[in-house]
Amino acid sequence: MTMASRRTVSVAAAAARLTVSQATVRNWVAAGVLGADRGPQPKRPRLAIWVNKQGQPLTPQGRVVASAVARAASLADLEARLAAVEERVVDISVHGVTGEPFRDAALQLQQAMERQRRALDLQLRAFQELNGAVSEQANVIAGLLVGDPAAQL
Repeated sequence: MTMASRRTVSVAAAAARLTVSQATVRNWVAAGVLGADRGPQPKRPRLAIWVNKQGQPLTPQGRVVASAVARAASLADLEARLAAVEERVVDISVHGVTGEPFRDAALQLQQAMERQRRALDLQLRAFQELNGAVSEQANVIAGLLVGDPAAQL
């Protein structure tokens, strides 16, 4: 199949068909999981994702990208990211990076959480007072509607 006669869809359409994000589709094109034609733009070329007659995205070898393949590629990407994070954590612990910045950040976070808790407590008290006032008004209105002399002001 020549490049001119190849069926393609946009990155957004391919992402919708594979139920992944557009960034994932671009990453899979870069990793060789999906086949695509690149436009002439030098920095971020427009991609046209290859599809078959049924609109299913294809690999560079022309095979349908099955959901399992897509999930496996996504899982491999997540595992690679996790390994990179774990490597950074090991680097920090091995190279004796001081814990001062982390302790300072934790203290700031704790203070922010305490301020948020106090604000939520104030909002809860205000809501409870408003609820009580509304209940009293509802009782007065109900008394006026049914003719209860004790409810009249």
